[in-house]
Amino acid sequence: MHSKDSLDSASLLQQRFATISYFLKSMADGGFPIMLIDTGMIKCISKKSNCALEPVITGMENVSLLFSMDATYWSTFEQKMNTGFINVDDTQFTRDKFGVSGADIFLSGVRFQILRMESPNNTDYFIFSDKSSRIAMRRFNVKNMIARATQGGKISFSIPADPLLFLWRWQRGQFIECRQDIAAKMRRDYPELYNVPPNIKDNYASNLADYTQLLVKMRITPMLTGGTLLGWYRECGFITHTSDLDTAMLIEEYSEKLVETLKKNSRFKLIRILGIPDRLEFKIISLGRVIDLFIIYHNGTDGSDYTNGLDIDTRGKYIWRYPRLTKVCTGDLKGHLMFVPCNVEEMLTACYGNRWDVPHLTWNYQWWSSGANVEYGGEYSEEEMLRAVKYL
Repeated sequence: MHSKDSLDSASLLQQRFATISYFLKSMADGGFPIMLIDTGMIKCISKKSNCALEPVITGMENVSLLFSMDATYWSTFEQKMNTGFINVDDTQFTRDKFGVSGADIFLSGVRFQILRMESPNNTDYFIFSDKSSRIAMRRFNVKNMIARATQGGKISFSIPADPLLFLWRWQRGQFIECRQDIAAKMRRDYPELYNVPPNIKDNYASNLADYTQLLVKMRITPMLTGGTLLGWYRECGFITHTSDLDTAMLIEEYSEKLVETLKKNSRFKLIRILGIPDRLEFKIISLGRVIDLFIIYHNGTDGSDYTNGLDIDTRGKYIWRYPRLTKVCTGDLKGHLMFVPCNVEEMLTACYGNRWDVPHLTWNYQWWSSGANVEYGGEYSEEEMLRAVKYL
């Protein structure tokens, strides 16, 4: 004999299965392909091939499921929803400067939240528009899935092909625009800086994106930092006279797998490791350019972050202090998605001072002395240098 609660739960599950099935079928019949991007469902699905939906769709009074739909369908979709092609309780559209950004559709106790998914031309990423922010992530494949209920019944839908990577990227995906207004002013006020061939051409962004992908496979988040971060945010590109690339990663993401992977990689070749374990910096060469990979350490005393550098000629140790990294975001560098600190202006102010928005009008910017946040930390002994510099 079944208890009343179990019968009610089974009845609720059956009802919600029917509601979700009706909605998905109606969307498909109407020619509106949607993709499930709901984190709760994706976590469930990623654990086993047949996901039991009971905890997901009966665990709250009103269940909410998150989907996305390509931007090309939204105009027609809004028109058809206004004609009642799906029998729903209520529909609420949201808008941003790009048009309709999403819809909340309510039907029999289920909320279907659909976000607009853009595929910007000449880029390698998607953007999902939410009410308060935009989430960007590298373009990915999708796959079809079937979720089953233990009481019987199933729901078919599409999800990201690598659901765990999708969740990882979603947490780091908030999208920040570079300052196109400052970039335009820079070109207007300092034309002499742009009348010379740049040391790093725009198409190197593609190589930097592949470097990012390599590290992401190890679940490392390589963020733009230093002059590369400044060039992206202030000039929407590379600073013309800079000759190398600056990236940084969190110490908690570090493992020896990084070193072993880069040692074996012919395209992104690790050529030098600087510092002892609490002061690490990596030098990587790719297509004739050096990519610096700094490790971000955390100061438990004052809550700040710091990276390290070593002047081999003088044995000098240097420290760059930063405000605590609050969150990782994303940004577009010449059509390629990069990771950047969310508190980017705070980081740039720490490094370059309050006037980071104007160029350093000299070609002799010295990494060991010109930064506003650099400190001299003494020098290594000759014996320590034997451990602090490793050529590969």
